[in-house]
Amino acid sequence: MNDPHTVSEGALLRRINRRLQRTVFQRVLKLREDSRAYFDLGRFYVIDCSSRFLVDSHVDLEELARELGVLRPSERLAA
Repeated sequence: MNDPHTVSEGALLRRINRRLQRTVFQRVLKLREDSRAYFDLGRFYVIDCSSRFLVDSHVDLEELARELGVLRPSERLAA
């Protein structure tokens, strides 16, 4: 059974992207491990939606969610 204080990766990614879209018009994207860009960008990276330029790479999803205030102190990313 799922812990009520855990948030799935997909749900957290949606929360983050909703906040980023409203505030700075950016988006977090996820790469598969077999992608050529995986080692350069990491599993998660941020792009600017209007210019399609890279904003950040090797993003820690849980850390970013806490910075944006979309993950409550009692919540954590599910393993």
